[in-house]
Amino acid sequence: MRVALELSCAMEPPLTGVGYAALAQAQALAALDDKPELRLFATPGPGGALPLPGLDTAFARTAVIPKARRLKNALWTRANFPPIEWFCGEVDIAHGLFHLLPAAKRAKRVVTVHDISFLRMPEVHTEFTRAAHTTMVTHAIRSADAVVCVSGHCRDELIGLLGANPARLFVVHQGIDTAEFDTELDTERLETLKRELGLHGDYFIHIGTIEPRKNLPRLLRAFGRIAHEDGAPQLLLVGKGGWLSKPSFDAIHDPALAGRVVHTGHLPRQDAIALLRGATACVYPSLYEGFGLPPLEAMAARVPVITSDAASIPEVTAGHAILVDPTSEDAIEKALRDHLHNPGAAQARIKPARTHAETLTWRRSAEGLMGVYRGVVGE
Repeated sequence: MRVALELSCAMEPPLTGVGYAALAQAQALAALDDKPELRLFATPGPGGALPLPGLDTAFARTAVIPKARRLKNALWTRANFPPIEWFCGEVDIAHGLFHLLPAAKRAKRVVTVHDISFLRMPEVHTEFTRAAHTTMVTHAIRSADAVVCVSGHCRDELIGLLGANPARLFVVHQGIDTAEFDTELDTERLETLKRELGLHGDYFIHIGTIEPRKNLPRLLRAFGRIAHEDGAPQLLLVGKGGWLSKPSFDAIHDPALAGRVVHTGHLPRQDAIALLRGATACVYPSLYEGFGLPPLEAMAARVPVITSDAASIPEVTAGHAILVDPTSEDAIEKALRDHLHNPGAAQARIKPARTHAETLTWRRSAEGLMGVYRGVVGE
């Protein structure tokens, strides 16, 4: 089987979120025993093209076209032109890994939808992102041979909000690479990072782009109620600034939290993982996620999780995290206190959480994609 992957989102610096997930799925597809013949298509953004680690020899053919993204998006959603076969040769499957359905002449067309927060919670997006993703996703559910949903919640949202045909929707969960969390922790590197960042002991960690959906102002206000109590950890925020982030940064830089909150910006993945593994808990009270990788990665890293009861997160964490109402500062504060005052309960969740995380691997995700591909080509 010949599969063209539209991987523009995995070539944008810095690599975060959907880009990391797309890269991980491509790597997992390339590692399967019955792997397809992969071909690459991408239109890098203004920052240039990132390399695709682990995929140097994976593609039988590549087409990386700079400065063409907006034109491609417009032509593919409005005219199904130009076909991806012009760039990648004849293929059986054309798969867009982030909301955009590739144009194709003969290939079956597949698209991955990560979430539709731009419809469910339009206020947490810019006008541009709302318009762009609404156009891409509505076009995709009308025209795709198969729509890959990253969670059952995402599938339900497409049906409920956009009237998508359930017969063409397939749930393929994202995953983790357990090996990233099983190597011996480099404690010397961890202590160096903590010293450089101004971390003086235990700390909570939040990993994610600074944007309204991540709910940081509420988290920071809840944390502020315990921040100066004896034994309270610091709060470490790892992630770059995103859109509409001023209220979050205003909360981060509240003078009352000086020395108690540390924001790193984007970090290399190895450093972020080391800091995650060293944390007392991962705190992730997001308002909306199509999947929610950080809580799953924390579970794989054997770190207790405090997260929200919203959207896909209960599905992903499967009863192995403290779930809170993300709109309630009181609920977030209570969860932080419960973690600190009942460490035995937090420790008891670690082993079953890790066991659950082991069921959601990138290999399993790639096998799920292969099942979708075979279904649409009739194998």
